[in-house]
Amino acid sequence: MTTTTPTPTWQLLHEALTTRRRVQIHYHGHDRIICPHVLGWKNNRPKVLAYQIDATTSHGPLPDDPNHR
Repeated sequence: MTTTTPTPTWQLLHEALTTRRRVQIHYHGHDRIICPHVLGWKNNRPKVLAYQIDATTSHGPLPDDPNHR
């Protein structure tokens, strides 16, 4: 979907980014907790860069030690 009008999801991610809050999402079949880092556009599509801070990944749970993520 190519649009310049912010969607409710984009607005939520923008608010989380500006207030430094985490967001729970469902992505690729897994519930994840992320901290948005950058919102932008690539090839006319909205993109988000985020750090996953908790929950599971496609390779299992995140390590307990944040230095090994």
